[in-house]
Amino acid sequence: MNKPKLIYRFRALEDHLLERELDALSKSYLYAPTFQQMNDPMEAFYETGGGADPLLNATLFIPNGQNIKNFYEIL
Repeated sequence: MNKPKLIYRFRALEDHLLERELDALSKSYLYAPTFQQMNDPMEAFYETGGGADPLLNATLFIPNGQNIKNFYEIL
């Protein structure tokens, strides 16, 4: 795998995050939260089998020739 020369990442460095971010840089790892820890509803889509799936299909997927089931096959 070819490594990129540069990676840019915006991160607010509040006091409680600074140590974790510096540790990630010094040890060359990328911190990624679990799905439950994400605080932005648009960070990920997942199939719930619930009432939101038809809405996502109608507004995002079907107009673009896709279906929510096809989208999750990629993942």
